[in-house]
Order: sequence, then structure tokens, then C-alpha cells
Amino acid sequence: MQPHLLVPIKKLSLDDEDLMTRAIAIDGVGSDYTMDRVYNYGKAVSHLTGYIGSITAEELEEFKDQGYTAQDVIGKRGLEQLYEEKLRGKDGVELKILKPNSSTQTIAKKIR
Repeated sequence: MQPHLLVPIKKLSLDDEDLMTRAIAIDGVGSDYTMDRVYNYGKAVSHLTGYIGSITAEELEEFKDQGYTAQDVIGKRGLEQLYEEKLRGKDGVELKILKPNSSTQTIAKKIR
């Protein structure tokens, strides 16, 4: 698998180990990790939690001094919007090497 040719099909929780194991057993299917917000109580408190969505051109202009890019998501309603600054985290880079035993080691990390 070549990571630069990755075509995302579905996001899975790391807790769904069985489905992940079955999916990557398919020839040509791989996995990649991404950070995302997790809602422990799901729909039960969705009216309070709110939601996130792709940043609009208007929001990008409004928050241009806060480091947002056109690829970012932003809190749209509820607690997601109210606590956007704390929930969004920080952009950064982590450089890892893959060892022969399939483990990884971080060799450089920078938070922007």
C-alpha cells in the first residue's frame, strides 16, 4: 500500500477492532489514523453537544487570525461551537520511522 495513493472509504473507531481487522485483511485495503472528536453519549446529548462541519469561506475570513485553513472543521452549534478554541487542538507534525519489527518510533514532533 502506498499512503500517498490512499482513498478514504470509511472512518472507523479504534474500538471497532473486529471490523478493522476484517477490512485490512482485504487485498489492497489499508488503514491510516486521523484525529477526530468522539461523542461518548452520541444522540442522547446531541442537542447539547452540537456538531462540527467544514469551515465556510465566511468563517475562514472571520477566524483568519486564528490559524484556520480551508481544510479545517469547526464547531457549528452547541458545546462544539462554544468551546471550539479548546476542542480544536493544535496543528502539528509528527515524523515516525517504521522499525523492522513493525513498531514505530517518533523521531521528531512539532506543535505549531
